[in-house]
Order: sequence, then structure tokens, then C-alpha cells
Amino acid sequence: MRNILKNIKNYIWSKKRFKIFVKNAFDKKYMDNINYIFDSVYLEKHIQPLEQTTPSNKRIVVIAPHPDDEILGCGGLLLKAQKNKCKISIIFLSSGGVDEIEIREREALKVASELNITDIKFLRLEDSNVLSKIEYEKICTELQSFRPDIILLPFIFDKHNDHINSNRILLEMPEEFDTEVWCYQVYSTMPCNGYLDITAIAERKYKIMSLYKSQIDHFDYVNWNRGLNAFNSKYAHDTKKKYIESYFILPFIDYKNICTSYFNEQ
Repeated sequence: MRNILKNIKNYIWSKKRFKIFVKNAFDKKYMDNINYIFDSVYLEKHIQPLEQTTPSNKRIVVIAPHPDDEILGCGGLLLKAQKNKCKISIIFLSSGGVDEIEIREREALKVASELNITDIKFLRLEDSNVLSKIEYEKICTELQSFRPDIILLPFIFDKHNDHINSNRILLEMPEEFDTEVWCYQVYSTMPCNGYLDITAIAERKYKIMSLYKSQIDHFDYVNWNRGLNAFNSKYAHDTKKKYIESYFILPFIDYKNICTSYFNEQ
């Protein structure tokens, strides 16, 4: 009898929460977000993502909000690009909370060593906090001095404030900055117009990812990322391509315009 009453109570509560969700989700102020979701579905339905060749002899800079974002979002690309003689730099914006900076940076250096990347910068900016204009300008100076052919960073609608705000950096860059932006996927689904087959080196990516022990001890990011890459194999239409990293790729000025529109509305 007690279990029956408990189930009835849970049912009533779930129905009530669902009504609250519907009321809020379809309120006018949320409709832009709903429209974005539908637009993403439309893009996926009508635009076939193109398979990308691995960059070769390119200068690549990775903007990683935290240690582990670089391996989660674009670790396969980094492994393949390193073999193709690309010069790669990783900029970590935050190293996490004050009490975890040392261990997360130590893990990041181990991961970078496995990726054979030596140009690493830790900015140690405050975790989960919007950067100031001065800090953005410092990062822009780094980018301009490196002169990247490709900038890798999280997609602007990724489900984490630090990931979203990492895109603010581009607002401070001059419009004539000649580079491509490759947005990588971490937490959220995103419109994909380009993908990279990482099947041949996927297991190596996941093995390197496991070096972020402080993170995977409380959540199995390896299993989750493996599932995400497997899910993305739908873009390939090839049964031999089991693991795929998806990207949203645009010329710098076009992606900057998206960022400008988004942040101007905040």
C-alpha cells in the first residue's frame, strides 16, 4: 500500500512539473531558444555535413575553457593533426577551482605530452566567471602573435557558461583576421557542417582522456564521449566509420558575426 501511495505521489508531482515546464518553455521570452532548436533540426535535415581532411602543416590554436575540454571536443583531430606536422598551441582559460588548479594542470600536461603538444598556456582565470575586456584583449594578443590558420573552441550554444563566454574572445579580434573557426562539441548537440573520422585513433583518444582522473572519478567522461562520437557516426553514412568528431566550421568573420549578434542580445 505504501508503494502504491508513493507511486501516485510521484505521478502527480511529475505531471505538475511537466505543466510548469510547458508553461515556461513556451512563454514568449523562451521562444527564441525554441526557434534555435528547430533551426538546428532544419539544418541537420537539409545540409549534409562534409567529411574534413586532417589539417596538414597548419597553425592551430585550441581555446579550452578547462583542462579536458580539448581532449573531449577535438582530441581526435589533435592526434591526427600532430602527425600531419601541424603546429598546435593550447590555451586553457581556467584551471578549475582554487583547490584543484595544481592537479588539473598536472593532468593537462600529461595529456599534452601524450598528444605531443608542448605549447601550453594556463591563464588561471576564475572558474565559472565572465572574463573582463582586459583579459580578452590579452588573449587576443596571444592569438594574433601565433597567427593561427585554425581556431578551435566550443560552440557558442554549448551548455556551460564558460564555454559560451570563451566565444567573447573573438569579439575583440579585428575583422580582417584571416583564419577559420572550427567549433567543437563538448556537452550539447550542435549544427554540424563538417566532421572528422577518428575511428583509427579513437581508442587512443579515450586512453589519453582517462588521464584526467580527477574528473572521471566522479563522472565517466570516457564512456560518455565514446557514445557521443559513436552517435555522430550518423553523419558518415559509412559503416566502417564508427567514431566521428563533429564540427561547425566557418570563416572567422562569419562566425564572429554570429557571436556579435548573440552577445548583443544578452
